[in-house]
Amino acid sequence: MALVSITMGNIATPRAHISEIFIDSVGNWTVELGFYYEFGLNEIDSIRIETSTGSSKLISYTLLPVGEFSNFDSISVITNLNLDAPISIDPLYDYIKIISYAWEDEPFDYVAIGNYPGSMLDCTKSGESIIYVSYIQSAGYTGSFCIDKSPTIGFGNDTTGALGNFSGMIYNLFGNVFTEGFFPVPHVHNSTIHINPDGSFLERIFSRRYVFDTICIRFSPWPYTKETYTIEPIDFCLRPDSLHHQDIITTSLVTGIDEQEIDFENVVVISPNPFTDKVIFYFNLNDHYSSDVVSLLIFSQDGKKLQHKKLFVNQKRYEWIPEESIPSGVLMFQLNKNNQTLKSGKLIKL
Repeated sequence: MALVSITMGNIATPRAHISEIFIDSVGNWTVELGFYYEFGLNEIDSIRIETSTGSSKLISYTLLPVGEFSNFDSISVITNLNLDAPISIDPLYDYIKIISYAWEDEPFDYVAIGNYPGSMLDCTKSGESIIYVSYIQSAGYTGSFCIDKSPTIGFGNDTTGALGNFSGMIYNLFGNVFTEGFFPVPHVHNSTIHINPDGSFLERIFSRRYVFDTICIRFSPWPYTKETYTIEPIDFCLRPDSLHHQDIITTSLVTGIDEQEIDFENVVVISPNPFTDKVIFYFNLNDHYSSDVVSLLIFSQDGKKLQHKKLFVNQKRYEWIPEESIPSGVLMFQLNKNNQTLKSGKLIKL
């Protein structure tokens, strides 16, 4: 055992993961937990499930073997019968947090669903589940929470009914198509989109919402030339086994910024901008902790505060409908964390 520990280096604290979530038409829920290396019974002291309605401790659970294509070594099916007190999950607006207590640590797994702040899973239909799934794409293993139209509670997850297709053409700054290259799908680890010689692309990706306004294109040969572009904002929810067709149109070449800084900076996307009656802010906050205080402030051009909205640290989206008394013109925004500005910029009200 000592030899294994040295070989593995720093071993992650054992914890329960969210494998799948299913809620029926009358609100009964089932959460499937996933475990690695059979840590479930041997190393975790206790597990707690938390939603917006409260939290409850697991008083019993049984590990089940999984199939060849599962993401986990074992799974466990949890309902209110496994808890010391019942809780509810709202499929239209909620979050699920699984907290494990082991090795004097409290690691957790988390997913927001429906229209809850931070959710990328807002187009689920009745009879579908939310799953975590991973598979091998060209860049290696890629994994994400996504919509599954063929629930597999009690069995290992696969990609059946959990992926869709994203297609389109990609245009350079001169209105011509790119004829080569590939780029990572923003905010989805190791998922890539390849550009065909005619400028088209067609990739099978996770069924979930996608929001981004920047891409970094790689050009062969290795170690690849990399060009980062801003694009017309992308915002769509990909349904299972569906096709979303949308062209990608570059708007500017980003220079003087390292790719790593692009990938990990705190990004704010505003759409539409200019706007008339409402505007949506999309956030990608990095290096945050549950204790952080994050807020969005909006000011008029003369410095008058028009909005001060406290955000969840993992919030991905906020819709602002300004009062009718706010005149047209240039407005300013600030995204703050712990009283420090992460991002600022302009938006225009028509």
